[in-house]
Order: sequence, then structure tokens, then C-alpha cells
Amino acid sequence: MKTNLKSQIIQAIKALDIEQLDVLLDDDKTYMEVSKTQFLDKLKEKFEIMKEAGHHSFDDVFFGVCQGCQKGCEGITILSDAGYYLEILIKEEEGTVVDVRICYDLVNFVPLEKTIDLRFEFPIDDWVNFVSHERYRRIEQECKTIIEEASLLASPIKLEDYVAWYTRFNWFRDTISSMDWMEIMDFRLYAYAFLLLEDIKSVAAIKTMGLEAIDILIDYHEAKTERDQLIWFFENIEDFQRVSSMVIPKDFDSHSCIQAQIKNHTILVDISGYEHVLEYFQKMDSIHHYFLDKYQPLPEHLKQNPKLRIKDLIAYLRLHNAHLDIVERYCEE
Repeated sequence: MKTNLKSQIIQAIKALDIEQLDVLLDDDKTYMEVSKTQFLDKLKEKFEIMKEAGHHSFDDVFFGVCQGCQKGCEGITILSDAGYYLEILIKEEEGTVVDVRICYDLVNFVPLEKTIDLRFEFPIDDWVNFVSHERYRRIEQECKTIIEEASLLASPIKLEDYVAWYTRFNWFRDTISSMDWMEIMDFRLYAYAFLLLEDIKSVAAIKTMGLEAIDILIDYHEAKTERDQLIWFFENIEDFQRVSSMVIPKDFDSHSCIQAQIKNHTILVDISGYEHVLEYFQKMDSIHHYFLDKYQPLPEHLKQNPKLRIKDLIAYLRLHNAHLDIVERYCEE
């Protein structure tokens, strides 16, 4: 390869030219530990985001220094006037480009307006040289077993029987629950297993909260003011986060069944005797939406903070300087 290959690669990325990159990059090399095809496919997805927004090239290139895993290496920010950006490292050895990779900790020499991040990464189990170990293979098998057995469960199934079935997978539950968030996000399989576990746990939680929910509902009915209701919500926010993805039918109290979604399988679960737990979850959801609607960002807030996360109640309250003492008491940064 010629010594000007680096600049050609930069120009091809700047022009959103996947075809040219396909010519420039080596079929036999890996990029970010994955094949050239995988790398270019992901890059093309990011280019399409820009094109769909009406931007067909980046506008400028700025240099910087990596402060992360390639500390001290020269990096490049490829930036558009609209704020779209990619940050890359191009590794050369003896005049040959041996890797092109995303940089996640690049410090530029000048301040830049970077607002729309197009960087990406690949899970470790997508890497060309990835070799699975015993725990990985067991998790993979447990996922398959859970989904296969879920397809065979009776529907409707009593909540007690559903929980008894779930309890059989204690090793899977304990293993996934003990992983830190970074490890889960580093592997495609672990992220998949985590979501699978959450799907199952959210329904199983109905039984475990049977007695606790009664006391919490009593507290709810004693919370007469907006302030008291907000305190009640934050005191129980962990329960809300645990079941926030659960779809609770409005008429659950008339037939005492809910749907458990385990990947592609929908199972009716008979929650007779635990209707009050769903009432509790419903109250949590109702209060959450009430405060989101009341304190939604005004246009001036969005103008000042275009990166504001949607439906972030804590951020909304801070924007309006509302109930800040409650926010500080219950919510860590």
C-alpha cells in the first residue's frame, strides 16, 4: 500500500464513500477486530443517518490525541457543519495501514461543536478471533433452553407455576445479575441474556411483591399533595425501573391475566390474588406521566440543551427548579 493511503481513507470517509473505502481497505485485515465487511456495513449505517437528514458529506477534519486505549496516538475528528461527527484512529506500520478504528476519548487541539455522535463499536463476540469460554457457552445454552421451554408453557399459566419455572434457572439469574454493566454491554450474548432475564423477572416480581405492595398502596392513598406523591414515587423508584417495560392492560382487574413476553413467545399469566400489585405499578406509571407532562421542557430549555434525554423526570424537574430538595435527597448524579 502507498504511504498516502491514510489521507485517501480520510477523504473517502469525509465523502461518505463506502465503495471507495471497500477498494482502499484490505480484505485480509480486521478493522476494530471484525472483518472488513462488518466494519464497512456498520460505517454505512452511520453514513445513511447523515444522508437521510440531507447531509451527503462531512465538512472538515480536525486532529487530536487519544487519551484512551491508544493513549498518545494521533486521532482525527471528521465533522460536519450540522454537528455530525466521527472520531477515528488510523494505525500505520511501515507505510501500511493496518487498522482503522473508532476513538472514544479524543482530545482535539481546538474546541469543536460536536453534537451528533456517529461513533460505534462491536461486541467482543463479533470479533474475528473471539473464542468462547465455558461460562459463555453455558449462558448461550441457558438462553436457548429458556426460550424453548417458554414456547411449551401452558397459557394461561398460574403466577405461582410461572415463578416455579423461572426459579429453575437460578444459575442463569445469579450469573447475569452478578455481571457489571460494562461486561454486559461488551458482549452481544450477555446483553441478549440480560434483556431475556428482565422480561422474565418483571412478571415474577408480581409474586415477590405481594405483601409489600399492600403497604405501599396505603402510603399512596395517604399522599395527598403533589409533593407527597413525588416523594412516594422516588421512594419506590427501584420498583418502577424494574417493571417500567411491562405492559399492564387497563382491564387487568376484570380477567386477572397479563401477558408475559419472552422474546417471540407471548404467555398469558393468571395473577389472581395479586391484582393489587398491578394496581401499585399502575399508580407508579400514572404519577410518572403526570410529572413528565407537567414539567416537560419548554422550547428555551431544548434550545439550551439539545442533548436533553427524553422522558428524564429528574432532568425535567431540575430544568424547572421544581422540588429540587426532593431530587437531591433521592437521586444521585
